[in-house]
Amino acid sequence: MGLYQTFHPVVFLWSLLWGVMIYAVYDILRAVRYINKNKMWVSVTADIFFMVISALFVFTFSLAYNFGETRIYMIFGMILSFLFLKLTVGRFTTLFICKIFSVFSKFVRKMFLIFKKVTTKVLKLFALLVYNLGKIRKKLLCTYFRKKGKRNEKKTKNT
Repeated sequence: MGLYQTFHPVVFLWSLLWGVMIYAVYDILRAVRYINKNKMWVSVTADIFFMVISALFVFTFSLAYNFGETRIYMIFGMILSFLFLKLTVGRFTTLFICKIFSVFSKFVRKMFLIFKKVTTKVLKLFALLVYNLGKIRKKLLCTYFRKKGKRNEKKTKNT
């Protein structure tokens, strides 16, 4: 009997934690929308993805903690923690994620420019090498065929 009396409050507390996880997914998707400048297809895709993930979270939670039964206090706990986080730390988390993205994109851009400079120099050296090998090949072939042509001329003069 004691287990039964504490079962529902414990499930409610767990639903608060799962609401935090749903908010984390929401915040990441909101940052993706913000980074892509609220393009319509990105917003629609992010909203559909969020709905599917939220439904899977609620379904998994109800299976894991409440034997497959979805109760109103579970949904209320998830919504309560979600709204609390959205209203308190929502702006800061989005700005933080966008700042991390901008630092990461600057780093990737610099690495790409370094890679581009290095590959350009290597390709220029390779092109110069191929060009010089082509010239050497032409000289060798020309001298070979000239000598062969002179040998053939000598043979034809003797006959």
